[in-house]
Amino acid sequence: MGIDFHDRNLEGCYARREVHDSWRTLIKSLVPIERIGSAADIGCGGGIYSRVLAGMGIPEVTGVDFSEAMLIGGVEHSEGYENLSYHHGSAYSTGLKSDSQDLVLESLHGYGPGRSASHPFAAP
Repeated sequence: MGIDFHDRNLEGCYARREVHDSWRTLIKSLVPIERIGSAADIGCGGGIYSRVLAGMGIPEVTGVDFSEAMLIGGVEHSEGYENLSYHHGSAYSTGLKSDSQDLVLESLHGYGPGRSASHPFAAP
């Protein structure tokens, strides 16, 4: 049985998780963070990776998720991150302008085979 990501009882469930330091280290080794002006976290859920990107100093980070319940949890746990915003959308329709992001983090679950982990894509 799958998880109902729209269940209001799960609002803070994914937002309270912590990102392991090895993920930060990996991102820093793959992405020139100092050259990133804007980043999108597609499938952000509760925003745990969005907050890490914002905390790394990226000036503008946008978390996008299809679940309003997950976004509520993300907003509630992102106090103090002035460079982070959340947007309701999907991987198919993010609501973001084309070519508007320097970095896109894809954290998708249930969108098809091989799409269950976080994959960063940076503009050249």
